Amino acid sequence: KIDRVTRMLKSWLADPTKGKLCIFAHHLDVLDEISRGAGLSNASGSTTKYIRIDGSTNPRARQEQILRFQTNPSVRIAILGITAAGVAVTLTASSTVWFAELFWTPAIMMQAEDRCHRIGQQARVRCLYFIGRGTLDEVLWRLIENKFRDLGEFVEGKVSFLLYIGLMKCTVGE
Repeated sequence: KIDRVTRMLKSWLADPTKGKLCIFAHHLDVLDEISRGAGLSNASGSTTKYIRIDGSTNPRARQEQILRFQTNPSVRIAILGITAAGVAVTLTASSTVWFAELFWTPAIMMQAEDRCHRIGQQARVRCLYFIGRGTLDEVLWRLIENKFRDLGEFVEGKVSFLLYIGLMKCTVGE
């Protein structure tokens, strides 16, 4: 799955018209592999500049990273820990969110999505969830879909959330 995310990220970076992208994952190793595999670099003159916020990012650095992503057009990628950057962060400079890993609580993923759905967002926000075929992802995805359905029925009185989330799934082959 990381290979697929990395290939898609390289393609994203090759097209400057695509804008900015937020990538969430839960494990530090996954964040590391995506950064390394895509050749992300903040070296002078790099065309693959990025920010990273994970559990080790102190509050001051966190705020500096957010400001850099929001204001610097050359910083196009945000590599984010789903629990570390999923709340109290505004990333409206991006209208695209990828989830390289799922989290077992849909509310956590919705909170992460909402980092781009903030006041000031002018574009439609698109979210993509990567699901590894034949992996625990498939089991977890079904549980998450059920939780979304239950949430939709409870909050909205209908199954609108299920239709919404079903459009965002990207199944990754064996």
